[in-house]
Amino acid sequence: IAIVLAVDVSRSVWTTDAGVDEYQMQKEGIVAALTDPDTIEALQNCNAKGVALSFVEWSGGRPQESSKTLVGWTHLKTPDSMLRFAQKIKNSARAFQGDTDIAGAIEHAHKLFDKLPFVSQRNVVLL
Repeated sequence: IAIVLAVDVSRSVWTTDAGVDEYQMQKEGIVAALTDPDTIEALQNCNAKGVALSFVEWSGGRPQESSKTLVGWTHLKTPDSMLRFAQKIKNSARAFQGDTDIAGAIEHAHKLFDKLPFVSQRNVVLL
């Protein structure tokens, strides 16, 4: 299975009046999920070949500001590989802010599947 984790970084994702950084909350949620023991066990057991993940931020507007791959295809097969992938997400900086263009995000993800370094039986985009 190959999964593109696509995170909205449009202007609507901001720090609220209550001081909640919605962008940081998205990243922390993904990192928490990837490092959760139940997730690690599930990914290890899903198939013998592991899982490929990519992390994308998307927004809208000009093409260079609509979608950016921050962590490219990474083959996750061991707990250590999952923890390293999560750390890359945690350490990444917000790529940009712009309008909202979900179609651009899906198109970017589709192009990523064309660059997948192996054959996948199933491709998934998580927005």
